[in-house]
Amino acid sequence: MKQIKQFIKKELDKNNKLVKHGIVIFAASAIANLINYLFHLYMGRALGPKDYGIFASLLSISAIIIFSAGTVQTAMAKFVSEFKGKNLYGKIKTILIKFSVRLSLYAGIFLALLSLFSRQISSFLNINSPYLIVLIFSFCWFSTVLLSINGIANGLQKFGWLGLNNIFGSFAKLALGILLVYAGLGVAGAVLALNISTILAIAIAIVPVAFLLKINGDGINHSEIYRYFIPVFISTALLMTLINVDLILVKHFFDELNSGYYAAASMIGKAIWFASGTLPFVMFPKVSEQNAKSRDSSKIMKTTLFYVFLISFIGIIVYFVAPTFITNLFYGSRYKINGLVGYFGLAMALFSMSNVLAMYNLATGKTKFIYIIGLFVLLEIAAIFLFHSSILDVIKIITIANALLFASLMFYNKKEFGIG
Repeated sequence: MKQIKQFIKKELDKNNKLVKHGIVIFAASAIANLINYLFHLYMGRALGPKDYGIFASLLSISAIIIFSAGTVQTAMAKFVSEFKGKNLYGKIKTILIKFSVRLSLYAGIFLALLSLFSRQISSFLNINSPYLIVLIFSFCWFSTVLLSINGIANGLQKFGWLGLNNIFGSFAKLALGILLVYAGLGVAGAVLALNISTILAIAIAIVPVAFLLKINGDGINHSEIYRYFIPVFISTALLMTLINVDLILVKHFFDELNSGYYAAASMIGKAIWFASGTLPFVMFPKVSEQNAKSRDSSKIMKTTLFYVFLISFIGIIVYFVAPTFITNLFYGSRYKINGLVGYFGLAMALFSMSNVLAMYNLATGKTKFIYIIGLFVLLEIAAIFLFHSSILDVIKIITIANALLFASLMFYNKKEFGIG
């Protein structure tokens, strides 16, 4: 125990930018996540288990799309950070003006085409209104635009602005959500709040990158960016499918009440991922910049992994020791999920650590790990289709899948960890 304390103190005493920027983003994200959880707390109580299950299934669809679109942010952060390291700000402007606009247009066309199948999607999810599907797709498009701008700010390491906008967007979502749901709009009001708050966040996101408009643009190799973008897109889409497809399948296989219970347990479990997810976000551009300079970046990854493990470990202990308190705190006694939150917390802790390794590999240009993630996504979906006698069975499946994924990624990066 003494050695662990000494190690933590040694890490905290280091005057490195990873820790400094990590604290800034972590603090901002902690505030934003608290506001987000107040949003879900209100929705869970105001909508009730049945309607909250509908809302959560819509959010799961948006999570897969938005986080996949987050590859725009990841790709931009990588190339912007490299150009920043070489003081090539003219190229960064070209990314902002041409690349981000082009990808936003492609995303809009794709989501418009998906909207044509809104009736079929709503039928699969046992949702009466196909218009809710259209609303969630419009939210996905606005989020894609926001992510493209934030990717540039991330690469420029404008973490203060990113944190501020994160807080602002979350607060706007909460305020609008309470207003629209209280006005009687139900699930539609909650989804409208997502749309409007994202539009407001886009306006704020432009501020820290506006100085680029005064710089003359330089040519960039678009094919190089797309070659990187494609594997990042696939890996992110697979990761998000891994932790969101279960909600979609539960909404399909189970009744409205059990779907609502599962959705609430899922959101509580994902608090661990939300709490630690800022660290790989900060790690990515730093690893990318070090890699561009042909320097060893594995130490940054291992430091990030340690802090993610620490946050996750604390969360798991709380979930297993006091599940009733946690459940009642967030959703109230109507949600019978005390036996679920601990397992969900464990699954999300394992996923959070896998996410660090995935982001590290993407930042260093490694892509073969994508096949590993794809394998476990297929296994998870197949297992849920075959074994879904209870929602606890589904949670155990995703826990096992995430445990095996983390072990596999550790082996994939065995060189960095000195294994073998």
